[in-house]
Parts: sequence; C-alpha cells; structure tokens
Amino acid sequence: MRTADVRIEPVLADGEACYVLEVENRRMLSSEAKDILTGFPGTAVFLNQALEIAQKRMSEGTFTAMCPVCFNVANFRGFNQENGMNAGNRCIAYIGTVLRRNFPEGIFTRTDAENFWGLVARKDISERLDSVCAAVNLYLGRRSYALKAGVVVFDQVADEETLRHSFDMAQIACNSVKNDGEHSYAVFSKQMEEQLEMRRYILDHIDQALEEGYIKIYYQPVVRTLSGKVCSCEALARWEDPQRGMISPGVFVPVLESARRIGRLDQYMIEHVVQYQNALLESGRRAVPVSLNLSQLDFDLIQPLKYLNEMTEKYHMPHSYFHVEITETVLAENQERMARMIDHFHADGYEVWLDDFGSGYSSLKSLSRYPFDLIKLDMGFFVTLMRKAER
Repeated sequence: MRTADVRIEPVLADGEACYVLEVENRRMLSSEAKDILTGFPGTAVFLNQALEIAQKRMSEGTFTAMCPVCFNVANFRGFNQENGMNAGNRCIAYIGTVLRRNFPEGIFTRTDAENFWGLVARKDISERLDSVCAAVNLYLGRRSYALKAGVVVFDQVADEETLRHSFDMAQIACNSVKNDGEHSYAVFSKQMEEQLEMRRYILDHIDQALEEGYIKIYYQPVVRTLSGKVCSCEALARWEDPQRGMISPGVFVPVLESARRIGRLDQYMIEHVVQYQNALLESGRRAVPVSLNLSQLDFDLIQPLKYLNEMTEKYHMPHSYFHVEITETVLAENQERMARMIDHFHADGYEVWLDDFGSGYSSLKSLSRYPFDLIKLDMGFFVTLMRKAER
C-alpha cells in the first residue's frame, strides 16, 4: 500500500488560470512487495527476517555482533524537485547498491521515499557508515542534500520488545544529525531514549495542549536601536504542560515536523495572533506588526497564505499588521516555488522575512533571487566573526 503527498498550486499560463497538481510517493506501509528501485524486501518481510536473525544469534550467543541501522537522505524532496523524479529514482537505486557493497552480510528495507532500515554486522561499523555516507553525498553533489545514518549498538542481549523498537531507535539517532554539517551518523544513546519517550508524550498530548490552552504565545519585541522603540514583535510558541512543566519549542517543534503534524500548531498560532491583534485595536491600544514563523511543511499541509487571509478576514484585520518568517531550510526545499510564494504574500500585502540567515548553507548571492523585506542574522553568524576578530 502506498500513500502520497498531493499539492495543488494555482498558476497563470498564457494569461489563463490553471492548477498544477504535484503528486509524490511518501511511504510504503508494511508491504510484503519487493521495492522495485532497490530490490529490498518490503518492511513487513524485513522485520520478520530481522527477528529470525536476532533469535538465531541469541541462541548462538552472538547477539551483540549485529546492529540495527537507519539511513535517511536529508532534503530528498528538494533533490527530486530540482533534478526530477527520474533522477531521484536513480539516486535511490544507487543508495541500494552502495549499501549492499559496504554491508554484503546485511539485510535492508526502504520504509519511506528516502528512508532505509537495515540489520548489519557490528564489525568496522563506523568506517562502513562513513564510507556509505561519503559515497552517496558525492553522488548527491550538494551540501544541502546529505545522507545521514543512525545506529544502535547492543552491549548485552535485548528482549524481543526492545529489538522490535530498535529500528525506531536507529531512526531517532539518524534524525539527531540531520542538520549537523560535521557528522554523518550518530549512535543511539540513553539521552536519545529519553528523547524517544518525550516524542511519544508530545504526539500523544499535542491535541490536548492546543485545546486546553497549554500552548502559550510569547511576544518577543523587536526594538529599533536608534529610537529605543518597539517596532514589531515575533510570536513564539511555548508549551506550559501541567505534567512536564515548560517544554521547549526546540523539543516539540521538530517532533511535530517529523510526524507531519506541525500544521495544526501553526494554524493555532496564526488564528490566536490575529485574534490578539484585533483585541488590541478594538480596546484602543497600540498594535505593532507581528511576525509568524512558518515551517517548510506548512506549504504542503495547510496553505498558509490562504489560511492567514481567512483569519484576517474573519477578525477584520489589515494585512500590514502581520509578517511571515521563513528559514533557509524552507528555501532549500524548492527555490522556484518559494520565490513564487514570496511574491504571493507580497501581492496580498504581507512582508516576508528570512529568519536565522547564516545557520545553513545560503549565500548572499543566492538570496538575490528572493525579494525579502528583512533578513535576520543568526547569532552563530556573529560568534564566528567575533572569534576571528579575537584571533
């Protein structure tokens, strides 16, 4: 069984309105069918094979000689959109070849468009993980696309339940280095186990947090240094949980993004910010523009421009009271599409800001194609400059 992401985008062609329909395969769900691109077995077959191998190794006393692994191509959707689906298919087939070459004893499955699980020998695991990532990254050709890996190393025999979850553990380890430019892989740790438990808590309780108002909106002022006056604010989500206390957005936002549930949070933020601005004006108080942060997934999940327009119409608010902020990772997804979206926001009267410039791989030259109203520099950008100045 397969599911897909479907995006419908209005465009003008020869002066006439039409729609572009983009369909992308995302997941093969526990299928027994062999993957046509790699020849790897379906996920259900793979898991049964992995369990049989583990049980055999338990009886032989060699259980700790094997490792569950996960591989994932960061920003693979951007690779497909830049190079085409055929190129993406060739890349997946190449990854399969590289995995077999480096882990001839291993078994693998492709669980998602760009995600692989495997059970491999522990011997020389570090060198072989580095070799796989280096070969694939050379093939991908750009730093914005990268193969990352996660691995679980057992020091003692695990029970069957732990073994069944070991590939989720490898996935967590892999995700921990997805935005790390220095490391190709990570080993699952006790700290990651705590993160896994927190992930489950977040996904189980996010709907309640939104309904009960545990998600609070903090308004961070933007102050002009010359006048000392507040000229705008940034709306920030904070989760004040009755059981866990304050949950950092650095924790819950990546979880919601990875589960493709970030859209509901951002819709919540948009509506409550627009409602708050309306309440300020109706009470006769001064309101300044508020910037709203958008995830790269929002453009697939919730049509943020349309939703923002609906909310401003519902609460009778001028568009000039709202800015939108996007990050460099959003630009990496699809440069042409994002340039069009920025134009659409501008056409409807919203400013568009680039957040955290300097935290990724964008250059000043690459920004020339985007008509941003404001660019916010990441703190790390200045830290690097200050360190160089000190030397």
